[in-house]
Amino acid sequence: MKRIKFIATGSNSAIGSFSYGDVARCDDALADHLVNDARVAEYIVEAKTEESPKKPVRKGK
Repeated sequence: MKRIKFIATGSNSAIGSFSYGDVARCDDALADHLVNDARVAEYIVEAKTEESPKKPVRKGK
């Protein structure tokens, strides 16, 4: 499953109507079609976040 963000307004028989800025999660084939063939969307690349080291817990005196 891929996440895409629409850069145009329109409709598709598989997902219905969409507008600029809408986000959808769809299978790889449909995402590829909407991004590369129809050129109405772009892939959302999710940044991997690194966990910051936790601060040590301070104990009372």
